[in-house]
Amino acid sequence: MNANLRDALKSLKQAQAARDAGDYTEARELCNKSIALFSTPEALKLRESIDALDPHPKASRSQSN
Repeated sequence: MNANLRDALKSLKQAQAARDAGDYTEARELCNKSIALFSTPEALKLRESIDALDPHPKASRSQSN
């Protein structure tokens, strides 16, 4: 398996867990990381669901430091 795909799927799983926990900022960051590593239909769909749940994203942690 491609290393990027493996890492993308790992980030996707973490993003799903963060979304389920209600941490939409973390979920969005992990989902975007997954897409950057290896774009999958599942990751794109997850990002849409995160955006629907949290349409006004807060600044990411890296931007707020």
